[in-house]
Amino acid sequence: VTPLPQAGNPKPRIFRLTADDAVINRLGFNNEGHAAAEKRLAARKGRSGIVGVNIGANKDSSDRIGDYERGVSRFAQYASYL
Repeated sequence: VTPLPQAGNPKPRIFRLTADDAVINRLGFNNEGHAAAEKRLAARKGRSGIVGVNIGANKDSSDRIGDYERGVSRFAQYASYL
């Protein structure tokens, strides 16, 4: 999850290499941003299960380290692991 919403890369973004039994992922970290993700995670707080949150920086960020710091601060309370 990046601080701000991000559309990701243009489609097609996933390529299957059948001869190699592999997949290439070029999604580009498409997501709805911290606020949307936190709203969903807060709604499920207290339920059982393992929750992982993948945090990242926006592609056009001028403070990539800060983006990661904000992600850790915002999602640590909801996640089993980051």
